[in-house]
Amino acid sequence: MLGLVDLSVLILCVQSVQVTASIALGQFALSSKYWNQRLSKSQDGSVVLTTSYRFPKEIKQGDAAAKDDKIKHKLVQTGLVPVDCGDIHKAWPRAPSGVYRIYPAGGQGHPAYCDMTLDGGGWTIFQRRVDGSENFYRNWDEYKTGFGNVTAEHWLGNQLVHEVTVHGLYELRVNLEDFEGNKRFAKYSHFRIGNEADGYRLTVSGYTGNAGDSLKMAQGQKFSTYDRDLDTNSGNCAEDSKGAWWHAACYRSLLNGVYYRNPSAAPNWRGLIWYHWKGEKYSLKSSTMMIRKHS
Repeated sequence: MLGLVDLSVLILCVQSVQVTASIALGQFALSSKYWNQRLSKSQDGSVVLTTSYRFPKEIKQGDAAAKDDKIKHKLVQTGLVPVDCGDIHKAWPRAPSGVYRIYPAGGQGHPAYCDMTLDGGGWTIFQRRVDGSENFYRNWDEYKTGFGNVTAEHWLGNQLVHEVTVHGLYELRVNLEDFEGNKRFAKYSHFRIGNEADGYRLTVSGYTGNAGDSLKMAQGQKFSTYDRDLDTNSGNCAEDSKGAWWHAACYRSLLNGVYYRNPSAAPNWRGLIWYHWKGEKYSLKSSTMMIRKHS
């Protein structure tokens, strides 16, 4: 549901027909289809024009900046154009987790879900699997631009993640859960994705955590989809596994595979795989991949 937020009240003199308005929304400027105006008469005879702006659901939902007056005021005052969720967290440490708009390449920006509490906060989530509601067997262009709902299952987009990670040194955190409620994580101190011309090549190193280093095999690999085979295998790993990934020949991790609600129903090396924790015969219940710039 769209929410209404009053951003300005313009008092117009009855004798004057000229109306002027200056509304500073910074990077959160919205098109006219998101605003409404209402005229009313005040006690002193002035005409009051109230302009109310409708925030799109993708920004409004869970967005602390639209709910907290102090944070909203800072958005207008500072004119900050956040590259990632870390920029928002540094500016407003009390901002809760939710959907925010980030601008790694300027322009209109892109909504992303920000985790503002886990491990110090400021994480930009770019992959989430929880229930199999989203189809992840997608082509190159879909993985390039992203798909899904950022509040649920989604892939934020290879191009966007590339544009974020060129802004500095980033770390990666991978959260995993099995169907028995056990949780593990893998954290990498160095993470970036190359540009499209280089196949969105993965650079990842510096493992810590308790899930095991199942991304080691993916280091230096290009991203592969069923319609663009860039792996080092003689076959097509993305097609065979029904999952796009940074395949080598083929993988020790695969978090974009087919979702199985019964982990034992998945064929070997199929589903959501993190080999160094659950092996090749177990498909995980959930995964979340998130990045944060080093301070």
